[in-house]
Amino acid sequence: MAALTCMQVDFPNDPLAWSVTDQFMFGPDYVMAPVTEMGARNWTAYLPGDDAVMWTNVFSNVSFAGGQTVNIDVPLDEFPLFRRTDGLRS
Repeated sequence: MAALTCMQVDFPNDPLAWSVTDQFMFGPDYVMAPVTEMGARNWTAYLPGDDAVMWTNVFSNVSFAGGQTVNIDVPLDEFPLFRRTDGLRS
């Protein structure tokens, strides 16, 4: 399987994962949400799955349940990158 995929490949049963077009999976354990707006200091990202799936922001180490949209700070030296930390696979 390719290293970079759209989120519906890993989360086919998550209807919101099908509608997100500006994020992708890096392998099965990372969600990347590239900041595409110059000067942005916060960014919104959708974390796929349900509340049993946990995602941890790689830079801040803050964890979030899946199935929700989160707004995070994005200083110039960071970007929205979340690591799956529940140990489960979809």
